[in-house]
Amino acid sequence: MTHRKGSASRTTADASSFKVLAAWEDIQISQKENVLILENSRIRRVLDLSPGAPRTVSLRTADGMELAKPINLVCDIGFIGLKEPGHPGTPWKVKNIRCHKRQHDFFEAPRLTVEISMEEPLSRSCYTKNYILYPEISAIGMECSVRTKVMPNFFWSHRDRISQPGFWESTGDALSLDSAITPRLSVEFRGRSDVEPIPVLEHLVSDSEITGNLLYCDNGAGTGLMFLQEAPPSMERRDWEKYDFRFDPENRVIRSCTWGIAPEDIRDGNRPYRSFRHVLLVYQNDEEKRSVLKRYLARRYDSSAFCSVTVNPWGCGRFPSLVSPDFLKKECEAAAEVGATHYQFDDGWQQGDGLALMTRENHFITPDFWKLRTSVEKAFPEIMRECKKRGIRPALWFAPSENVEYRDWRTAAARLWDLHRKFGINCFKIDAVRLRTLESEQNLRSLFVFLRKKSKGKIFFNLDVTAGQRFGYFQFLEFGSIFLENRYLFTTGNNSYHPEKTLLALWLLAKYTRPQTLQIEIPYPGDYRVRTDADNPVSPPESCKYPLEYWIAIALFANPLLWFAPSTVPPKIRQTYRQMMDLHRHIRDRLFAGEIYPIGQEPSGKSISGLISTSGFAIFFREIRAKHKTAQFAELKNTQWKRIAGDGILVNGILTMPNRASFALFEATKVN
Repeated sequence: MTHRKGSASRTTADASSFKVLAAWEDIQISQKENVLILENSRIRRVLDLSPGAPRTVSLRTADGMELAKPINLVCDIGFIGLKEPGHPGTPWKVKNIRCHKRQHDFFEAPRLTVEISMEEPLSRSCYTKNYILYPEISAIGMECSVRTKVMPNFFWSHRDRISQPGFWESTGDALSLDSAITPRLSVEFRGRSDVEPIPVLEHLVSDSEITGNLLYCDNGAGTGLMFLQEAPPSMERRDWEKYDFRFDPENRVIRSCTWGIAPEDIRDGNRPYRSFRHVLLVYQNDEEKRSVLKRYLARRYDSSAFCSVTVNPWGCGRFPSLVSPDFLKKECEAAAEVGATHYQFDDGWQQGDGLALMTRENHFITPDFWKLRTSVEKAFPEIMRECKKRGIRPALWFAPSENVEYRDWRTAAARLWDLHRKFGINCFKIDAVRLRTLESEQNLRSLFVFLRKKSKGKIFFNLDVTAGQRFGYFQFLEFGSIFLENRYLFTTGNNSYHPEKTLLALWLLAKYTRPQTLQIEIPYPGDYRVRTDADNPVSPPESCKYPLEYWIAIALFANPLLWFAPSTVPPKIRQTYRQMMDLHRHIRDRLFAGEIYPIGQEPSGKSISGLISTSGFAIFFREIRAKHKTAQFAELKNTQWKRIAGDGILVNGILTMPNRASFALFEATKVN
């Protein structure tokens, strides 16, 4: 294997004494006695296996910068309440090392995996740690598993944390940091967007116990490492620990904790229990610090198959009462008129009387619940033909049985497969998710895996993160897109719609996630009247002071979710949606080929904010209370920009937007 100059590889003399276990593209795995080296041209990690489990003695960037130190070493794996490796009297032993080249499948891009198998004979526990590397990406993913004959050796209670000495935690990965590298920033994500208006919280690290899916450790000059936990948001996890990372400043050891497995989940001594994925990424400068996470996510997940412009009529507030064969035929026709690619039949298509029977009343749901409503069953084939005629792909809302921990997932899978086979439905919105136990998570995963495989990748899912106890922004991305929010024009509080809320959520998430995976709502202003009491009328909400084009433009750099019943929208307004959706679909492939970042001020109702794609697109929003009409962007200075929609001028990095409550969309035409 060859490396370019400045790569993370060993010297030629050093390399000659190691046995190459596997090599593919720029990835190489090599071993000499108890030393195992995992590397590609962007990252190099050296593991010492002598304690019977891996511990990191070196971690280097592509230019050779050392991020770990070879003293105060800690092993890279451990499960709560079981003996960790490296302690006296704990005879861990490495049993096997296996390398595999994994081809592209329905879940992940091509990669090379290294599985280290270990055992601890006194408790008769067997462990694996699986390392995942991708070509030319400065990241190493890790998944741990344990199979144990004994239970974790400590007390636990949900009522009270029974006092015991020491730290009780699982370790998905760990490092002894170089003296120049310090934990500086953690990023906490909030799901449940029905009640949590701010999806991203940044915390300067000031304590040893750290919360978040992301942790940045660096030297203050742009070089460092990042941990990602592909797990639900912190506040929705089941782990026994109250934190996600722990830093020991005396020994400079950082641990990435939270396997997603609580101690009481260990019930079967003959089966393995697998952790969330922990990912270690390195960066050499501020630009890599900004981009490495997105490069990894883009390589790991292929989101292009999940892109859509989806109509979901639930946002109109009265979909179940409107459902009839004639109404659904009109909806398919109107969906085409607003420029959609998919029409999603929401709660009301089925015989069962609504989601609340399960989520609020806790009814046991029988298979008959998910049969087609009698009034539309005979007409459904004709409705599907109408969709096909109009170029609209049918999609369907579905709520697996969370109140039985999805134990009936095979029945649910059979029903969805039947709908796919009969009517060509490939996209299912998954609602009512409560991952309260490991069993529920495993069963729901089994449902997704089964249908993705059986359909050869044709079936995918819209993963609703609006309520319950759900997957968040980094877990289950291999299965589909993220349905971000339930915002309504006829409610008050956190789940009421306002374009400022939607822009803020997208702007914050765009820093750390890929908007290519997000569905962003666009309501219809007329729906605010739907639930108005005639004897107590309400004035139009403040959101209506923004023009409709502004509402729509917010979603152009993501996957637009048309959150209304289009047949109830006047034809002239449908054309406004159509023009904007045609624009989105015209630029989408080029737009999504780059990575999308926030730009400008954080949205506040008084800001000039925006999003920029590295493929040469930028969109800006002047909010309604923004006093200034100009803003300067040094990073845009050396590019010529052409406005393709909206109202504004961008010249030599200076943006001018004369009107409040306006947007401007630009395409780069020339780099000077």
